[in-house]
Amino acid sequence: MKGVLVSATLTLDTLFRAAFTAEDPSVELLLPEEVDDPAAIDFALAWRPQPGVLKRYPNLKVICSIAAGVDNILADPELPDVPVVRMVDPKQSEAMALFVIWHVLWYQRRFDLYLEQQAARVWQRQPQRGAAETTVAVLGLGRMGSVVARRLAGLGYPTLGWARSPRAIEGVEVLSGAEGLKQLLARTDALINLLPLTAQTRGLLDASFFARMKPGAYLIQMGRGPHLVENDLRAAIDSGHLTGASLDVFEQEPLPPDHDFWAHPRILVTPHCASDATADLVAVQTLAAARAAVAGAEIPNVVDRAAGY
Repeated sequence: MKGVLVSATLTLDTLFRAAFTAEDPSVELLLPEEVDDPAAIDFALAWRPQPGVLKRYPNLKVICSIAAGVDNILADPELPDVPVVRMVDPKQSEAMALFVIWHVLWYQRRFDLYLEQQAARVWQRQPQRGAAETTVAVLGLGRMGSVVARRLAGLGYPTLGWARSPRAIEGVEVLSGAEGLKQLLARTDALINLLPLTAQTRGLLDASFFARMKPGAYLIQMGRGPHLVENDLRAAIDSGHLTGASLDVFEQEPLPPDHDFWAHPRILVTPHCASDATADLVAVQTLAAARAAVAGAEIPNVVDRAAGY
C-alpha cells in the first residue's frame, strides 16, 4: 500500500513516518512532492490540507485525520467522495480531561492574578474558592466530553453537561436543547467547549452567547477555532462581564504573532496542544482503515459527513 501525507501546517513525515514503518515496513508513506504516480496512492493521512490537494489522487480509497477532529478535512470544497476516518484514542480523552482540569484550577484559584502580583512583586493572598463553589459545564458530551465531565464531577465540582439530545452520565446534570443551554449558561462559572464543528455550532460563541453567561464566568475553549467570534469574546472580557478565557484553538493557526490575544492579560493562549493521539495509535488505526478500504471491507471510525463528526 501507498499513502500520502497532506498538511498545510504540520510536518507529518517527522511526526508519523517512523511509527508507520515500525507498524508495517512494506507501506510507503510519501509527501506530495515525493509521489511519482498519483494513481498509486491508496490512502491519505491529513491535517488541515490545502483545498483541492486530495483530489489529485484518483484511486484514493480513504482519508484519515490525525486526530478526533475532521472539520479541517471536510472544509475542502473539492474533497473526493471517499470515506473520512477519525482517530479514536481513550488516552486522548484522559489527556484532555487533565488539561481541562488544569485550566479550571487556573480560573478557580485565580493564578492569573498571582502571576501579575509576582511580576509586580506584590505579596497578597487572594480569596479562596472551593470546588464545591465552582459550577463547571461541558458543551459536547461525546467521547471526550463525557470523560471530562465525569472527571470534573469526581473532583467535587457541581458539573453540568449539554448535548443535542438527552443522555445520562453519572454525577453530571445533563441538559439539552435551546432552553437547556440557556439554563446552563446562567448557572456556570467555568464553561468548557468541546463541541464538534458543524453548520449549527460555527460562530456559536458570540456576543449573544456571552451575554447569557453568568457574570464573572470563564471560557475554556477546546473545541474548534471557528466556534468562537474573537471580537465578541474580547469585548465580553474587556467589559468585565467575563473574567477571562483559556484558548487552545483558533480561527487561524498558528495564531499570528501580532494577534492581540497573545498580550491580553485575561486570555491564556496554548498552541492547540490539549491532547494528541499517539503516533503509534495513528499508525495502527490509519493502516487498519486503509487495509479495510483496499479489501472492500467495513472501515472503522468513519465519520458522518452530513453531521460533521
